[in-house]
Amino acid sequence: MKDNKKAMLEALIALAWADGRVTSEETEVVEALIDSFEADETTSCELRAWAVEPRTLNDIDFASIEEEDGEMLLCQAVLLTFVDGEQSDKELELLDAFVEKLGMDAQHADAVIESAAHRARQLYEELRD
Repeated sequence: MKDNKKAMLEALIALAWADGRVTSEETEVVEALIDSFEADETTSCELRAWAVEPRTLNDIDFASIEEEDGEMLLCQAVLLTFVDGEQSDKELELLDAFVEKLGMDAQHADAVIESAAHRARQLYEELRD
């Protein structure tokens, strides 16, 4: 697995820790992303072990995340914040920090966040029905 993909997964793990705990739903999302990124067994084990301890965005090498992956990462981050149906204030703060760390234009980031949040709310409602 390339370093940028691993850093993206680590960033999502740090986001999952935003409220001081990682829920089973957040763990399921991270596991699905590990699978979708086709992480080898060694990397998968490393990521799972890394996820056990509380993490912050300061633990992430954002320089290794390629610019074109930033938007996808931000969308995944927004979806992760909605996994329990609502975004906490801490998660919203962390999304702002995500944008800053990614070096993304604020207007563009706002549009990405708004679109991803709309989709996340729809998905959450569909799953609840």
